[in-house]
Amino acid sequence: MITYKKHIQTFKSMLHILKTEKDINSIRNHIIIFMKYLEKHHLLIKDYAAYHKLFLCCEVKACSIKDQSIEAKLAFLTLIHRMDFIDSNSDVFIIYYKNHMLQEIIESAIDSLELLIGGIDNV
Repeated sequence: MITYKKHIQTFKSMLHILKTEKDINSIRNHIIIFMKYLEKHHLLIKDYAAYHKLFLCCEVKACSIKDQSIEAKLAFLTLIHRMDFIDSNSDVFIIYYKNHMLQEIIESAIDSLELLIGGIDNV
């Protein structure tokens, strides 16, 4: 339970930075740190490729990010992480920051984790 709360706090902190920070280089660095956090805490999904079609659907707004499972949201973050890893010159992090998809995924993941914690607290 403490781990979930720590993850929620980290996600909220990242979301706050994305909403308030104006310097692109600083934003990029914070996203890199956040992605390393996801990797260190095993929050990146190994079968992320299975979510690629759904990711594209959400990217064009045909599907709602809010309606996806927490696993799908983590897979979306994994896809963004892997795209940047494959071509670090593409600035994938900033692309998804500027189109607000990164913020939507993180905000929705927070909601899902809080819902999960609420369910655990009520058991």
